[in-house]
Amino acid sequence: MFLLIIISFPGSSDSFPEPAQNNPALYDMTVGKTLKYRAYYKLGFLWVYAGNVSFSVSDTIYNRQPALKLVSRGNSLDKYNWIYKVDDNFLSISHRDKLIPLYFERRNHEGKDFSHNIYRFDYDAAKIFTDTENQDQSQKRDTLDLLAGSYDVLSAIYYCRSLDFKDMSPGEKQPVRMIIDNIIYDLHINYHGIETIRTRKKKEYTCYHFSVRLVKGTLFKGGEDLLVWLSCDERKIPIMVKSEVAVGSVNAYFWEDN
Repeated sequence: MFLLIIISFPGSSDSFPEPAQNNPALYDMTVGKTLKYRAYYKLGFLWVYAGNVSFSVSDTIYNRQPALKLVSRGNSLDKYNWIYKVDDNFLSISHRDKLIPLYFERRNHEGKDFSHNIYRFDYDAAKIFTDTENQDQSQKRDTLDLLAGSYDVLSAIYYCRSLDFKDMSPGEKQPVRMIIDNIIYDLHINYHGIETIRTRKKKEYTCYHFSVRLVKGTLFKGGEDLLVWLSCDERKIPIMVKSEVAVGSVNAYFWEDN
């Protein structure tokens, strides 16, 4: 789902930051909770509720060590599947304190396309061991060099939420690396400043606003900007996301239960 495929702004690769340290306040208010979103698709002149996205975080054990289990699911509503059916599932196991990825799995069906990716991150060997397949390629195993500051799409979202935006100035860029479809991209988060926005439920939020450039894929043409607004508090919840996609325009809104 478009909220998950954050990305690519090719740039300088010589100043990537150290792995993010988990923010205790963010951890305490995130683990055990689910964030829910409604996706709206522009159909002609109207915006219609067309899909759902959810994010959840829980504690887990990986290789006998405490870790975080990040899960995200996105799906289109049945009545709009004739336009473009989306059924996306993401799982990331990340280091409990440093937020670096240890294991990642993606199972996506978008339109007539599908992708299944598994990445295992070996920091002792400085390698990423991958298993990938899609509608054009049967299962393929590969080994990539594990570059410093590399994230999968889910741990990258958590990394963005860990950034200290209050110390950033409008126009400032924050580098980050991400692996997508067996390619490691050098990315930049482009910070635009603080804005007050209103959701479709008429609730106002003061937010950190930034954008990223999208990678070409099944859902995106490539080259579009993904616009993101995070709440200006310790949780840094993604409140609103906007983007152009292969079949039009999509906006997603944080959908509180009350």
